[in-house]
Amino acid sequence: MQQRLFIILTFLISTTSLFAQSPNIIVILSDDQGWTGTSQQMKSNLSTSKSDYYITPNVERIAANGMTFSQGYAPAAKCAPTRNSILTGQTPASTLFTTTGNGLSNGEVLNSPMITSTIDISKTTLPEIIHQVAPTYWTAHFGKWHLGTVPPSNHGFDRHDGANGNDIGNATNGQPIQTDPKKIFTLSDSAVNFIDDAVNNNRPFYLQLSHYAVHTVIESTQSTFNTYSDATLRPPGAIHNDPTYGAMTEDLDEGLGLVLDKLDALGIANNTYVIYLSDNGASNGLSNNTPLKRGKTFLYEGGIRVPFLISGPNIPANTYSDVPIVGYDLYPTIVEWITGSTNDVPTEIEGESIVSIVNNSSTSLVRNKPMIFHSPHYDMNGIKTPSSAIVQDNYKLHINYESGSFELYDLDANISETNNLFASEPSIATDLCLQLRDYLKSVNADMPTLNEAHANNTGTAPDVDNDGLDDDWEFRELLTYHYDGTDDPDNDGENNAQEFANNTDPYQGVISTGNFIEQNVVRVFPNPFRNQLNIELSAPLENASIYVSITDIYGKEIRQYAFENQSSIVLNTMDFPKGVLILNIRNDKNELLSTKKIVSMK
Repeated sequence: MQQRLFIILTFLISTTSLFAQSPNIIVILSDDQGWTGTSQQMKSNLSTSKSDYYITPNVERIAANGMTFSQGYAPAAKCAPTRNSILTGQTPASTLFTTTGNGLSNGEVLNSPMITSTIDISKTTLPEIIHQVAPTYWTAHFGKWHLGTVPPSNHGFDRHDGANGNDIGNATNGQPIQTDPKKIFTLSDSAVNFIDDAVNNNRPFYLQLSHYAVHTVIESTQSTFNTYSDATLRPPGAIHNDPTYGAMTEDLDEGLGLVLDKLDALGIANNTYVIYLSDNGASNGLSNNTPLKRGKTFLYEGGIRVPFLISGPNIPANTYSDVPIVGYDLYPTIVEWITGSTNDVPTEIEGESIVSIVNNSSTSLVRNKPMIFHSPHYDMNGIKTPSSAIVQDNYKLHINYESGSFELYDLDANISETNNLFASEPSIATDLCLQLRDYLKSVNADMPTLNEAHANNTGTAPDVDNDGLDDDWEFRELLTYHYDGTDDPDNDGENNAQEFANNTDPYQGVISTGNFIEQNVVRVFPNPFRNQLNIELSAPLENASIYVSITDIYGKEIRQYAFENQSSIVLNTMDFPKGVLILNIRNDKNELLSTKKIVSMK
């Protein structure tokens, strides 16, 4: 009897110990909340990176207990693609889920592709991988689903409140004053009850709480509206001053506080990660995103840079990170929190774990794939056109497929995206363009096509814009309207029409050195770089060598490396000086094959 009791006690102790070591995770997703849509300052040295009117003490509470990400991104500038991306760990470009609705255009210059609008059943979603790696976990989703009619239970959630769209969050009587605006308190109660049940059953949990606020239609409680209607209590700001929107924002924050209070009451706050972010930026007609450009639907910063905060175990309190992160990074991050590694993360996952960033052990993040934003669609606002963007450290390249404009911005120096560096920084622009193009090709992303019926398009297929280039090829190569068949962007002596005919790269010239390299292209990334620089050849060398030297702009050599029967090398650049450097590639006869400008961001 004593031995049996000892075995039972041992089992209970070990189970309790396992539970104590298994962190809880809560992802709270607001809807259409801009980067400056709270009272938490999002960038430590930028006073205008918070609202001058809305008050959100509970968002500030998460920040005070954790880390604020100054350059945190939603995967898309629309809600449903972001939600799909978070759950699948892949970019909208990769899943072909790039907007809401069917995505199709209606008589514009370009034809937009039809989209996927549900989670691909073949994808292993975040809650499904959690069940696989840690079967003791309970999972729940409450609130806005917006991923088709297939319910959350079909994608790994143990408990949920339905496959809800936007309309479920709106009051049936259509009035702006409600006791439960946007179902904020109903959702918070559902979350609190789930947390109680999980703790009472000694089960760690993953909870996604997807609010309907602060999306239209605007609703708030009477008391909060009264507060915002009194200028002595809530003085209107120069940027934000709408009392109805302000009241809805603060009501949402009150709902957040109910969940945080429950964690404190149960004594599990120190073992619970709380992640707060928005699904896209604010709609410009409702809340001003200044100092960011544009808003919801656009791939400018106002559409994709959002409030992004994380608190929890081993996250230093009241800290900031300027490392760019994106919503699909949460998938591998949560797996690592639960299992201690990313070994169980499926190979198709495109996000990177940010565990080393949130625990302050690293100040940079090396990505296997670039941070890509892809929206080959128009939208209801009439200004948004098909576009793509890539963000790498502080640089961002934005491509407008209709106008053919290429825009390069240094987000550290110009967060408002007003100073286009595309012409003045050709090396950086070309590198980002190549990374964006190669990624979109690698996932076979949907691209816009030219509308042959539009008056602006005077040609016929396959050259509808009559510029001397095959339309499908120029869109796939990201040439758009910026170049025509006579241009030679890589200055290799072959114009774009010849590159198309020869099936060669219009942006990157071929390096040929007789017996050493034939039809071999060199890629250098990331550029700009911080602690690591990758150099890749498109094919491995056999019985040949080439040499890479890094110099400053005055020609003083910093390092030299050799390719010997290799197709890639990784350079440790921790001790490289900051600034513009020159990368030269030579053969064993010291003949210069290629030279590239690179930028060290140390």
